[in-house]
Amino acid sequence: MVELTYQSGFGNHFESEAESGVLPIGQNSPQKVMGGLYTEQITGTAFTAPRSSMQRSWAYRIRPSVQHMTNLVSVDIGLIRT
Repeated sequence: MVELTYQSGFGNHFESEAESGVLPIGQNSPQKVMGGLYTEQITGTAFTAPRSSMQRSWAYRIRPSVQHMTNLVSVDIGLIRT
């Protein structure tokens, strides 16, 4: 008899992982993620949409997305006074 393997997920929400055993089971945003990864939620719908129609994804990254842009240069052209 052939043993079937099923893709984890519920209601057309699926998961995939590059390294086996890193994704948390049964939770979206644990306090500590295995492998030292950072948890980020990416939303694909407007904030005014009803909760039942919201589309979102959880990403577990090596670095937070704000650290990907490290080459920014501050420019002061004198248009704003404080």
